[in-house]
Amino acid sequence: MRLHVLSRARGNRVPVGQLLAAVAIASSLTLPAAAQRAIVPPPTPVLISSGQYDVALLTHASAAGLSDPRRGAEWFRACRTQLSIPASDSLAVVRSQPWDWSADAVTDPGSLTLLVSRTPRQAIDCGASAASTAIAYARGFRVTADTAYPYDATITEVNVFRGETRISSALVERVAATRVTLRGLITVPAALLRLSLPIDDVAPDSLGRVSDLELEIVSPDSSLPHRVAIPWSQLRPVWEQLLRARAERRSAELAGTVTAPLATLARAEASAADRLDAQVRVGDAFARAGDLNAARVVLGHAVQEEPCLTLAATMDATSRGIVDRVARPRDRCTANLPLVVGRATLVPGFGQLQGTRRKLYAVAVLSAVAGTLSASQSANDEAKALYARYLAVEDPSPIVAAVRAGELYDQAESKRLAGRNLVIAGATIWGASILEAAFSEQRLAARLKRVRDYSTTRRVSVSPYAGSDRVGLAVTFF
Repeated sequence: MRLHVLSRARGNRVPVGQLLAAVAIASSLTLPAAAQRAIVPPPTPVLISSGQYDVALLTHASAAGLSDPRRGAEWFRACRTQLSIPASDSLAVVRSQPWDWSADAVTDPGSLTLLVSRTPRQAIDCGASAASTAIAYARGFRVTADTAYPYDATITEVNVFRGETRISSALVERVAATRVTLRGLITVPAALLRLSLPIDDVAPDSLGRVSDLELEIVSPDSSLPHRVAIPWSQLRPVWEQLLRARAERRSAELAGTVTAPLATLARAEASAADRLDAQVRVGDAFARAGDLNAARVVLGHAVQEEPCLTLAATMDATSRGIVDRVARPRDRCTANLPLVVGRATLVPGFGQLQGTRRKLYAVAVLSAVAGTLSASQSANDEAKALYARYLAVEDPSPIVAAVRAGELYDQAESKRLAGRNLVIAGATIWGASILEAAFSEQRLAARLKRVRDYSTTRRVSVSPYAGSDRVGLAVTFF
C-alpha cells in the first residue's frame, strides 16, 4: 500500500508528526476494510456425478447455507420452466427438509459429509447454475419425469478408499429424498446414504502428496461394485471451507491472524499476488500453530499455482519444510535472457520451449518465417525468369514487341516487389518473436524474483514524491 503525504507549496517540508499521524490513520483505515472482506456468503457443496450415482460433499460451512430459501430460488425457477410444477409444490419443496442437515455429525467442523444417491431414471436437467444445482442435490431434491414404482434398489454399502487404505466412516445413516415429478412430490425413504468422515483422513501426507478418494458402491442389483473417483481438485475446496473453523478451534489468536487472508482468498477478483500472499500467510499461521494438515493443504495449493515458490529464511522452519517437500508441477525456475534471445535469433520462435503452448507457438513462428522466405525466393525466381524473357523479346512489329516487353517488365517488377515484401514480412515476424521472447523472459525473471525467497514480513519505505502540482513523501508498505 502506498500513502502520499503531500505539500502543495513546492519545497515545503512535511513535519514528522504529520507523517506519523497520516501513517496511523492509514493503518486504522485498513481494519474496517479487512473486517468487511471477512463477511462472505456460505460456500456451496461440491457435486460429483458418475452417470449412475451422485455424490455431494458437505462441510459444516456449506450445510449452514442449505436452509436459506433464497439460495434455492434460482434452481426452482429454472425447474419450473422445464416441468410444470404447481406453486404449492414449489412452496412445499422450499419449506421441506428431507433430512436433518443440522445434525451434529454434519455441523462438526472436523467432519466431511458425503451424500451418495442413485441418479434418477429420466432425470431432468433444470439448466440452473452448478452452485444452485449442488445445493438442491445436497438438500435431497431431484427432478424426474419417472413416476414408476418400484424405485431402484437402495444402496447396500459404500466403502471409501484412499489409495489402498480404507477410511472408516464415523457415521452411516440412510436419509430420505424428495422427487419432484409430473404428478407431484414423492418422498423416497432411504434414498440417500450419508457418511461422515474425519477430514484429517483426507489430508496430504507428510511429503505433501495428495491422493484421490474412491468410493466403492455396493447395490443388490449389481454383482460388481460401482466405483466413483473423487479427485483432489474436488477435495481441496472442501478443505478450504473448514480452515476458518479449524483456526477458531485452535485459538482466538490464530483465528484473528487468518481472518483477513481467508477473506482475500474468498474474493474471486483477488489478484495472483494477493492470493499468493494470503495463501502463504494462512499456511504459515497454521504451521506455527501446529496444524500441519491445514498448512500442507494451503501451502501445497500455493505451490501448485506458483511451482517455483520458495520461502525466505525469515519464515517459519516448518513452513519452509512443507514448501520444500511438496510435489511441484513442471516449470522453469531459472531465467536466462541472453540465452533465450540468442536462441530466438538463431531459430525463429524457439527462444522458449517450456510447455506445450510454447512449443506450438515456436512451430507456428518457424513455419510462418520459413513460408514467407520460401515464397519470397519463389517470387524472386519468377521475377528473374520474366526479366530474362523481357530482354529476349523479338517481333517483326516494333509496336507488338514494345507492348509485349512492357507487359513482361511489369510482371517481373511486380514479382520482385512481392518477393521483397515477403522478406520484410518474414523478418518482421522473426524480429517480433525475438522481442516477445525477451519480454516473456523478463516477465519470468520478475515472477521468479517475486516468488523466490518469499517472505510475508512487511517493510516500510519512505521516498520523495513529485507530482504535477505537489511534492512530498511516498510511504510504501510491502
